[in-house]
Amino acid sequence: MLQVIKDVVKNPSEEEGIALYVIIRSPRHTRQSCISFNIWPCLPTTVEPMWSNPIAVVMSGPRQETYPLWALRLEKMSFSVKFPPAPVEPSGVQRTEIQFGEGAGIIVYLDTGSSTSELPLDYINQIRRIFYHEGDLTGDSDDTVRTPYLVPNEVELDDSFVDLTFLSPGLERDEKVTVRCPLDPFICSLEPITENGAREGLIWITSDSGRQPNAALEGILGLNFFQAMFVALHKPAPSQDKRPYVRIATQWPNEIHSFVLPSIADNKV
Repeated sequence: MLQVIKDVVKNPSEEEGIALYVIIRSPRHTRQSCISFNIWPCLPTTVEPMWSNPIAVVMSGPRQETYPLWALRLEKMSFSVKFPPAPVEPSGVQRTEIQFGEGAGIIVYLDTGSSTSELPLDYINQIRRIFYHEGDLTGDSDDTVRTPYLVPNEVELDDSFVDLTFLSPGLERDEKVTVRCPLDPFICSLEPITENGAREGLIWITSDSGRQPNAALEGILGLNFFQAMFVALHKPAPSQDKRPYVRIATQWPNEIHSFVLPSIADNKV
């Protein structure tokens, strides 16, 4: 999209390229969602969330040639899940790490048009074990039309999170960038509540991940990811000769009211 609109979007400087800020709120919050070009839109505009270092867009892959999609390489997910104190560690925190592609990572596409996120079947089964599900899914038709896991009601969501580590070679800063993401609304949703009190999982099985070779190397970070994180997409100007990159910041629930869009502030909503 940025390539299509580059001639009609005003840049602060011809040397800076285009930046697209994506702010998508969870349905439970009254704050509005928006996209903004080249400027952080919330008031005060001088106060921004804690952005990650730049994460390089993947240059090649099964569906990538000249950056047609915003794709990142995800190395691992590190879960810290707070259960009641017993029978796990005395702190009640269970820590589990999922490595993708044996450390080489997998390509994940940023896609606001997907209502959930997706990971290959093997990794979904690892998430299931974190939340004490018995038996692995096989990827048959029944597994792909229902949520693949539930998060038990006793998990304390306010004290639980998952760290996502991305590989970012070739940029000026770190070659690995880690961002912290709340379980709700990325890993699970409080709405709707299922009959047994568990929260529905929001990471589904990648389509045909058991049957197509490329699917085992790909995933999607969908709408649930964007509702948990602020995302900034950067396409540098051609004169800079730099790769596109992404920055990410957490939408912590206690900071929702710190970032207010002008229309809301003006109307004192």
